[in-house]
Amino acid sequence: DTPQDGTVLQSIGSESVFRIAGFCGEQELGHGSSFILNHEITSDGIKLWCLTNLHVARGVLNLHQFFRMALSNGAPEQFIKEIPAGLRVHVGGTAIPIDSFIVPKGEFFKPEHEQHLDFAIFSFTVPLDRQTRYFPINKNSPISAGSKAYALGYPLSMNLSIADGLISRVYEDGDGDAERKAGAGIKFWKWGIQHNIAINGGNSGGPTISESGFVIGISTFGLVEGDLLNFSINASSIFEFISDKSNLEEIAIQPLVKKLALRAAESARYG
Repeated sequence: DTPQDGTVLQSIGSESVFRIAGFCGEQELGHGSSFILNHEITSDGIKLWCLTNLHVARGVLNLHQFFRMALSNGAPEQFIKEIPAGLRVHVGGTAIPIDSFIVPKGEFFKPEHEQHLDFAIFSFTVPLDRQTRYFPINKNSPISAGSKAYALGYPLSMNLSIADGLISRVYEDGDGDAERKAGAGIKFWKWGIQHNIAINGGNSGGPTISESGFVIGISTFGLVEGDLLNFSINASSIFEFISDKSNLEEIAIQPLVKKLALRAAESARYG
């Protein structure tokens, strides 16, 4: 495959990599990145299917703590039941609410350290005249240690940025025992790509791109104890998993927000 210039990748990323942010009223609560997976033409426009990390989607659960704090500071129950809240994807200058996520079955409500499958899919619709360039997904080609790669995303909720580095290791099924003992959790096994590309909070959910311009993974996390010990989830493993739709479930956001508000109100009422 022909190597792509970083400026070309940045240009494609400006049209296909989006910031996600939680919100409650006018206040933002956490943020991450996402990118186009596929698209389809509908009567309403272009429906964009996007991929991000599950832990980015789970940011909506932080609203429970926000609601409790608002109540403890004197806000009435009706306020937390009516205030607009949820997750939005930022496309150009427009913030579009995310209605639901398609996630690995049984994973959404697990504690983060118990999650095996840190990815989520969502969709939204844009006008038919919108440019829809995006990166193709690497589904079958092998990824080699020592090859160059890039990460695109919104570090610390800043503007879109691109960083490069080398693939350090591609984990196979059953690998990662030493890393788990070092406190890295359970996110390695056959899903892991280790690299030294600089990623920060806010990069989570953005694409990891091969030098030839294919998505090879989702930028997911780094080990604070090390220096540029960063990891992505292997895109080919995700596609293998989602090919069986029985592995997936849909989580609707607004009904969940209402439940979080009611739960916070009950906690404040009864302690």
